[in-house]
Amino acid sequence: MNSKSLDVLIVHPNFSGVYGELAKKGFPAIEPPFPAAVSADFYRNQGHGVAILDANLERLSPEETAQRIKNYNPKLVSIIGHGQQPSDSTHMMHAIGEVSQLVDGEYPIILSGNHASALPERTLRETPGLKFVAIGEEHRVVDALLQSGLNSNNFAEIPGLAYIDNGEFHDSRKSIGTFPLANLNNELLGVAWDLLPDLKNYRAHNWHAYFDDEDRSPYASIYTSLGCPFKCGFCVINVGYDQSGKRDIRYWDSDNMIKKIDDIAEKGVKHVKFIDEMFVLESKGEDKRDINKFLDRMIERDYKFNIWAYARIDTVKNQKMLDRLKAAGVNWLVLGIESANADVRKDSRKGGFSNDKIDEHVRNVRNAGIHILGNYMVGLPNDTLDTMQETFDMVMKYREETLWMNVYSAVAYPGTPDHAMALQKGIISKDYPTKEQGGWNVYAHHHKSFSPTGNENLTPEESLRFRDNMFNAYFSDGTYLEFVRRQFGDNAVAHLESMTKTKLQRDVYKNPEVLQRVDNLRCFK
Repeated sequence: MNSKSLDVLIVHPNFSGVYGELAKKGFPAIEPPFPAAVSADFYRNQGHGVAILDANLERLSPEETAQRIKNYNPKLVSIIGHGQQPSDSTHMMHAIGEVSQLVDGEYPIILSGNHASALPERTLRETPGLKFVAIGEEHRVVDALLQSGLNSNNFAEIPGLAYIDNGEFHDSRKSIGTFPLANLNNELLGVAWDLLPDLKNYRAHNWHAYFDDEDRSPYASIYTSLGCPFKCGFCVINVGYDQSGKRDIRYWDSDNMIKKIDDIAEKGVKHVKFIDEMFVLESKGEDKRDINKFLDRMIERDYKFNIWAYARIDTVKNQKMLDRLKAAGVNWLVLGIESANADVRKDSRKGGFSNDKIDEHVRNVRNAGIHILGNYMVGLPNDTLDTMQETFDMVMKYREETLWMNVYSAVAYPGTPDHAMALQKGIISKDYPTKEQGGWNVYAHHHKSFSPTGNENLTPEESLRFRDNMFNAYFSDGTYLEFVRRQFGDNAVAHLESMTKTKLQRDVYKNPEVLQRVDNLRCFK
């Protein structure tokens, strides 16, 4: 594209550094930035010249990213602070700050994403070179900025725009408000795949490709909806919504989505991630989607994709739905189980199902021939060493049902109910985290500076040590490894053994007595 016609350059920053040695060895996925491609299509439809720089795919350094930005010579730089899931926004901030500082105000930068929406003033004041924050969804904000000619006289009239003028913070929500896009079909029509590198350059997660490093591409990730109707205390997905606090989920209709899916099928994509925070959800009505009819249309097309998607225990309703999912190519479901303790789940607003229901639905999913990735968290607000051991017991009980397991140490992301509670209880301070504490990398689970929030029962050191021990115990377990070997062979086991040998550095590990106390728990004997 001729740089003279470029109105906005969308930048997907390189945040691979938060994965440490795991990234160097190629374990994490590299996902195409679907939010950037959707935004680019929206801006083109408004008549703006647009390009995308995927610095994460190219593994560009901050200096290289800043130089590329200058080479494009855009009127506006839009940095997309969306990672591979809603909570990823905060752990991208260190990388974003490095690039913004190097651009040094030469081009105006607007940042979007859940972190910036949760802390717009702090983000602007602490990020040199950053000019604007888009609160909520960035599409209308960026369009309005460009339509205004970046004239400061119009800034106060742009809904969702935050900025600092003469040292004073301005947030247009106070007078205008900001609202999520109401009708995705009318406003976010397509995906600018043509502005991204070929999808064969992206790679699926190691587990998604059945531990075969040679077969992780081509890969695409795609939303079929935006938002989430649930209110989990640890989740930040709804932070950018309007001031009413309304939480909802909005869908593209089936015609629109089938066209998008046809597009990636034509590009030879094999592995697909449905990014939706809650893909498996029966939601009917004029502005909703009948998931069963949607799946039937996918089945008719016989895409032969290998798909993974998110579900909850209480949204996997019946065997017929599971059979449809499998027939449509959904070979993996990520189940947000979180904790084995019902009280801990309830206190995290993740209640509504019993342990018996977890057993039942795990069996049902496996009976449908769908692999399970179990998502768990330790160190939730009311967790103790005892309740975390209950979660460990559940994880090990399912080690021949869940082909993969993620376990996270709970952190109170800015904008979540858990963050507000941690501030209220004095567990964290208003200026947390400081640079001395590790900056925003304290929220990056695999970074050496990562530090869980902890709670009134657990220190961050205890929570993280439990998490690391639990992860290593699961993926080193002989019964689990034999389960993998029977299905995928010796190479898959060798892949897992290589992964568990990659030890993460942890700055929070300082007290040998605390570490020894966790190591000596009965679950790790």
